[in-house]
Amino acid sequence: MAKLLLLLSLVAVAFATPDIRLLTRDGDVNDQVGRVEVMIQGDWGQVCGDSFDVSDAQVVCRELGHDGAGKVETGQHGISSVPIVIGNVDCSGDESSIFECSYSQMTACTTNIAGVDCQTPEETTGSIGLEAGIIAAIVICLVAIVGVVLLFGACLWRNDICFGRGVNA
Repeated sequence: MAKLLLLLSLVAVAFATPDIRLLTRDGDVNDQVGRVEVMIQGDWGQVCGDSFDVSDAQVVCRELGHDGAGKVETGQHGISSVPIVIGNVDCSGDESSIFECSYSQMTACTTNIAGVDCQTPEETTGSIGLEAGIIAAIVICLVAIVGVVLLFGACLWRNDICFGRGVNA
């Protein structure tokens, strides 16, 4: 009897339906790009895009058999008639399933539906690009200040440059 139960369990696992899928705007199932839908208690539902980030996208892509690189595309793949079932997904990025992440069950969403692109890795500009821009702005401001100070100093030293008064005026 135990062997029969073990065999039935293995068959059930081998032929289990997936509990996550991606759908295109047209409603076609796509294993690489689309809005995220999950199966909960036998019914499909949408994932709210509130706080859905690159770590969450990586987990979804890995669960679908990709290498884990994923780009967030919230709101870009339309909505479907199935209800919103989860949101506030918060993955660290190391999980093997979205259901291992923390999330909330919900029926409404303040943003768009979560979407991912498992073909295109997330661009890595991040805060380094922002920091570089801030540093460049500071340097430009300092150079401008030094230029003004030097020009003003030259005006004081040689009043003929700034005030139109020559030596013989």
